[in-house]
Amino acid sequence: MAVKSLLLQAVVLALVASITIAATIGDGNVSLYTGRPIDRNSNRGACLVDGREYPSDTAIPRAHPCHYCICYQGQVTCYWKQCSVAPHNCAVLHFEHTCNPSLYMCSIPEKTKKEPVREFGARLNTLRRRRLIREVPSTSSMRLPVDEPFPVKFDSEFVGRLESHLRTRRAVNGSSHHNHGVKFHQTPDKSCTILGVKYNLGEVIGVATDVCMECRCAAGNMYCSPKCCFQHSPFKLEQEDHDFFSKSRKDIDDDPPKPHPLHQVRNQYLNQVII
Repeated sequence: MAVKSLLLQAVVLALVASITIAATIGDGNVSLYTGRPIDRNSNRGACLVDGREYPSDTAIPRAHPCHYCICYQGQVTCYWKQCSVAPHNCAVLHFEHTCNPSLYMCSIPEKTKKEPVREFGARLNTLRRRRLIREVPSTSSMRLPVDEPFPVKFDSEFVGRLESHLRTRRAVNGSSHHNHGVKFHQTPDKSCTILGVKYNLGEVIGVATDVCMECRCAAGNMYCSPKCCFQHSPFKLEQEDHDFFSKSRKDIDDDPPKPHPLHQVRNQYLNQVII
């Protein structure tokens, strides 16, 4: 298992070397809470920070990409983002100028792709399999009070770069018996199939998603963004704050990886339990 994890890390480190995503949430022109345009003619609820006025419902830039501060109704609330290590059989995608990890790349096990059949042969409802949301896991961290955008846009440029790096990595590693069984889907088809349901490029995979993890499809793999990674933090970080978060980071890194986002589906197949 350790060898698989190292191989996955090597794959994605090569993949994202030239990819950069924004380090802040929102563009300051749209409310983080309602999605409506910000009224620049009104300073109602604005926050004055270091001589600059920030409208309510917008983010306040900070020096560290893991430090999030939001102005809301005249008050500034800050959070520190620390997400866990990659789940089992997934790998962290590292990005420049952002808080890592913010995105995991997860393979789709073969056993989860087939359409399940009930004991008496009746097939499960496709809509149910598509929209099924996993139970909420227990966690000491929390979500942001606003929706955090998905870390990447699955456009043709991103997918093309992704497939190019995976092909290069496969060529470097040689034939499949040299890759320790860890393989990513590599065909012109950009979709994913889980429980017999086809997900198109960028579509949310409900069976792998819960309130703490959002998984989307791209090029035959799942890309999962952790959501429950936030703790309250002060606006100005002192050395003791950095020490505290560094210690927390070490504790997180020492924890065993969480199960694969599709582990419930896979276990049910292996145990011959009907979903």
